[in-house]
Amino acid sequence: MINLITLVRAGGWMMLPILIASLVAVALIIEHAWTLSRGRKRLNFLWDHPEKRDTLLVDKGNDVVSQYLTEAADQRLETFGEKEHLAGQLFLTQERRISWLGTIAAIAPLLGLLGTVSGMIQIFFRIAAAPPQNPLADLSHGISEALVSTAGGLVVAILAALGQHFLMNANDDMAMDMEAWLKENDNAAGGKILANQAK
Repeated sequence: MINLITLVRAGGWMMLPILIASLVAVALIIEHAWTLSRGRKRLNFLWDHPEKRDTLLVDKGNDVVSQYLTEAADQRLETFGEKEHLAGQLFLTQERRISWLGTIAAIAPLLGLLGTVSGMIQIFFRIAAAPPQNPLADLSHGISEALVSTAGGLVVAILAALGQHFLMNANDDMAMDMEAWLKENDNAAGGKILANQAK
């Protein structure tokens, strides 16, 4: 059975940037999945306990909900438009960070293709310089090794593309829920103001 180290060696020098791209993609997926999960829990807490929103300011996090609560408190936002704009900017920033996975998904196959082309060039140069006794066998072996980098690039691209898809959907869903919570919170605040005025 071919192990990972053998495949990396077979893919040539271009496997190094492909491996780096794979590590970056996995790190981004884990980071954003954890951040979105933390934000979702905090948003659900706000829906269930709107009167306890100040308790979330104590334990500050890097998720969108925590950032929104902190910045909204610092800026003392009052109108729904201002709150919606702030939340939209924060979710847009999160989306831009997730979009790096799309960049990796686009670049990884090109790195693999470059590794394959480079390997093919080396193979033909080697055969031209010293004709082998069995050209077909040596050529087949060399091509199979050169194609390893293409396969590696495609695997990384698929991983990054799937990660981007699920994370983008999760971010969009939470953005819509956040907007709904802002509307609910704004309506509740408006009702309290009218009630106080009536008194």
